[in-house]
Amino acid sequence: MPFVVMRRADLPDGLVQLDDLKPNKSQQNYIYEPPGQSGYVSQIRAPDAVALTAGPPDVTSATYQGLAAYLMDHVEDAVSLAAITPAVANATATAIIGLAQTGAAADLTAVDAELIAAGAGLATGLTAGNSTGAVNLVLDILAGAEYTLPAGVQINDGGGLFDPTQAGSFTSPPRMLFQTSSFNVSRGAGDIFNLLRADFTYNGTLTSTLGPANGLGPAITVYADDGTLL
Repeated sequence: MPFVVMRRADLPDGLVQLDDLKPNKSQQNYIYEPPGQSGYVSQIRAPDAVALTAGPPDVTSATYQGLAAYLMDHVEDAVSLAAITPAVANATATAIIGLAQTGAAADLTAVDAELIAAGAGLATGLTAGNSTGAVNLVLDILAGAEYTLPAGVQINDGGGLFDPTQAGSFTSPPRMLFQTSSFNVSRGAGDIFNLLRADFTYNGTLTSTLGPANGLGPAITVYADDGTLL
């Protein structure tokens, strides 16, 4: 299942649209056809910065949404055997978003490397040890799904160890795209192809002080469900 993620930060919501994917949402036969594939590509939502109230047990200090909340809820530090710290979760979320905004792969190897670079113990990983994360769910969040971690839920148990029970949930559904023939045509010569062009322009110009590389380059990053580039 592919994921289309906004790459440039200078493009407002409601501008980037995939019109050539079928079935079109406005023309979809809900009985016989899969979910509508056409629609807008939105900016990556800025994740809330997460924090814990020390226990034991350690619990969330407030309700948090976004990628950092997902990571703290799902990733065990391989050295401390507690959840990754809020600082690591926040820094890793920022780094993963950076991967999408520079057109880099966001596969398991890349995500795990960002966890270590952010200060997690060696061998910490999204799926390592008692961690319960999944790359496709990280991509769901980058593509617009909302993950919510409630206030006051246990992250580390009374012994200071990571609690692998998922405390949060997705509170807005992910957008389900399928690598159909219309997707492949769009990727090869249609809307997706044009949005991936290095000379993609917005508002008649290639320059902006807000986007990656001063606004130059593709509007989107397209991932396979393992986080490799399509």
